[in-house]
Parts: sequence; C-alpha cells; structure tokens
Amino acid sequence: MPAPSSGMTINYYKMKSYRIILFIAAIIVLPLRSFSQQHGWQIELPPSLRHLYSVDFLNYNVGYACGQAEILFTSDGGANWTEQQIPTAYKLYSISVIDAYCSMVAGRDGTILRTTDGGAHWTKQEAPSKVMPLKSSCFVDSLHGWIVGWYGTIIHTVNGGKNWTEQHSPSNVFLNKVVAANEKTAYAVGELGVVIRTINEGKTWESLPSETTDSLYGICITGKNKNIIYAVGDHGTMVRSLDGGTHWKCMEMPTKLTLLDISFSDEQHGTAVGTNGTIIRTDDGGAHWKTQQSPVQTHLNSVCQIDAKTITAVGANGTILRTTNGGW
Repeated sequence: MPAPSSGMTINYYKMKSYRIILFIAAIIVLPLRSFSQQHGWQIELPPSLRHLYSVDFLNYNVGYACGQAEILFTSDGGANWTEQQIPTAYKLYSISVIDAYCSMVAGRDGTILRTTDGGAHWTKQEAPSKVMPLKSSCFVDSLHGWIVGWYGTIIHTVNGGKNWTEQHSPSNVFLNKVVAANEKTAYAVGELGVVIRTINEGKTWESLPSETTDSLYGICITGKNKNIIYAVGDHGTMVRSLDGGTHWKCMEMPTKLTLLDISFSDEQHGTAVGTNGTIIRTDDGGAHWKTQQSPVQTHLNSVCQIDAKTITAVGANGTILRTTNGGW
C-alpha cells in the first residue's frame, strides 16, 4: 500500500505508531493475562494506553471508566471496553453512573459532562465561574449531586446539573473524593487528613477529626444505615468511622504504599487499591485486610466492587483489572 499524500503523512505515521504500540502491549498483556487468571485478577486489553482515573458500575454488566480525555464503556462486565465520543480534550478524573441512561463526569478546568442516553452522546455543562479543576463527583439520584476539587472547591446541583451552586468549605486544601449517603448527607476527603461532612444538603460543611495528617484520596460509605465510612491515603493510611463520621480510628494495614481508592459492595466485603499495583481486601467487615498478588506494577487509581467476588480496578497506562472470584 503506498504512503499517503504529504498532507496526511504526519497523521498516517502517528496512527501507524499507535497501532504498533497497541500490538506490543497485546504481546505483553496476553501472557500476563494467563498468569493473572491463576492469581485471581485478569488483565483486560484496553482500547488505548492513556491513564484511567475512575471506574463505576451500574450493575454486573454496565460500567464506565474515564481518564485522559476519554470515556470507556462496557456492557459485559468489563471483559470488553469501547471508547465513546466526547466533546473535550481535558483529563477526566471522576465518573458517576446514576442509572441506565444518566451518568456524570468531572475533570480539568471545571469540565463537567453528562449523558442521558447511556453514553451515546455526552454534553458539556456549565460550571460556576472560576471553578477549579474538579476531582470527584457523586450523585444520589438523577437530580442531586456534588462535585469537589482543588482549593476546597464544592459545587452542588438539585436539577441534574442544569445549574450548579458553589458551597463553602471549611478547608481550602485539595479535595480528592466525595461520597453521599443521601440528598442531605455527604462526605469529602483531601490533603493533610482533611475529612468534611454536610448533613443539610451542603448549606454548611464541618471538619471532622480524622485522626491522621496523611493526605486522603479515597472514601466510601457502607452499612445498612450508611453510617460506616472508610477513607484511605498516603503511607497505607486507612481510617474508619462506625458512627457516620463523628469518631474515627486508624486501621492496621498490611502495606505502607499509598492507597488511592476504596470500595465496599456490602458491610463485609471491600477492596482498596493504590500505587505500584497495590490491592488489599477484606471479607470480614474491615477487621482484617490482606494483600493480594497483583499482576501489574502500575498505579491503580480507582476500584469498584459490585459484590463479594466481582471487582474492577483501573489505573495508569490504560490498566484495567477484573476479578470474578474475589481476587484470591
């Protein structure tokens, strides 16, 4: 096949180089995939090698991941992923799957994207003026949600993102993750061990005594009454509250590597992931945590646990890990 005309030469060779990189990645990943199947975690070949920062699932089959100017979609539990068309070239740090049709994404320079047709189309939403890079989003339904970001940024919507209002944070540190128990109650974590909470839809936020000064990157809520909260961060830090955030206790962890995210499917079963491919798991409500053998050394930025055995994690260089046997 002859080379393209001079006007298309650069794009041609860029595409050719990209296909070569993916081919090499496949050669590397496929043997690792066989290895990982023996150790509980399976490596999935991604559509690209761009970093992934967030993953979320609606159910066993439908899930999304986002990262460096891309949103990925799966309808088969994460075995296969396809890239969706999006109207931005910015990094996307967080995705929240609300229902079968609606999902929200937050990212750099105040980027907010929304789909109402299951990802077929994504549209930009207007963030408040001068809003900082946005790191995390959470929604309790298709109308009510929060997004947090740099320098204590908190924005809130009660109409599905058509309008956003800024809320006052008691701290101006970078806020890395936000989760919500219901329309009124939400929690966010950030640098220097900051944990903040609202119980009145964000009219006021209060600082909580996290018992750590290590920066925190991930937080999740579990328990029948949604009053058990875990947060993770630098140096293998994990703190837990059993009373909705009023009191916290530092947990003993089997690693000193940074933990970047945590997810529980129910009160008993949870997974935390972090730098250098770190994976730790509990099956007894956090009483004991054990390190699992990871098939990768890349940073794992986000994890979503669907049930006791079904878990997906994503990270640097397009890494997608999946297990359907609890990773053991």
